[in-house]
Amino acid sequence: MTMPVKDAPFLEERTAAVMESVFNDPIVKKALEQAVPQEIFTIEEQIEICEVPAPPMKEQTRAAMIAEKINSYGLEASIDPVGNVIACRKGTDPDGPVCVISAHMDNSFREGTDTTVRRQNGRLFAPGISDASRALACMLQVIRMVVNNDIKTKGTLLFIATVGQEAEGDLRGVKRIFYSSGIHVDGVLVLDGADPGRLLYGSVGSKRYKIEYSGPGGHSYLNFGQYPSATQALCRAGAAG
Repeated sequence: MTMPVKDAPFLEERTAAVMESVFNDPIVKKALEQAVPQEIFTIEEQIEICEVPAPPMKEQTRAAMIAEKINSYGLEASIDPVGNVIACRKGTDPDGPVCVISAHMDNSFREGTDTTVRRQNGRLFAPGISDASRALACMLQVIRMVVNNDIKTKGTLLFIATVGQEAEGDLRGVKRIFYSSGIHVDGVLVLDGADPGRLLYGSVGSKRYKIEYSGPGGHSYLNFGQYPSATQALCRAGAAG
């Protein structure tokens, strides 16, 4: 916890009060204290994740790895039809809310990119070492802390490593969860980004549009000036936008 709840002005009073009570719970405090010395292990796991390539649309190898790790930490993981890795921690109340804790598996680097991690002056360097290897490692850390300390929650926790966040993925993993999986979700906490002290409330969407320009065609040299160019219209529209 990098910021005391009382110093987070963006939180509603009721939300802040609930968070304060959670952080003051003895079992939760114990888990958070245990997590600090385990940071070394978490970083090593972050490196391990990073070195398993997960270019856009090809997250399968990393998904298998994440599923195996989740299973070893005490939850049962499965991979859905689009490639999301899902693990459930049942709440004590069958009618309690369902909260998703997620991190995306893909990175934005093309297939064949060397993701070997190098250490230099106490820092880690590699394509994807932060986004999203760190978030995945943190999600796994939360799973370990919840399971090892037998933390009980009224609602159900769904841990989901998603596909399709980067490039042409079009959020296909998240869209599967909300639109066609049949899973009821009451709240979502997404682990992403490099600033551990930053909490964003809300979300952005992903909308894709297909725009076509057509024209009579013609040779770009011989017919220059005679016919309107669809390519030029497209470029002008892009520049004007």
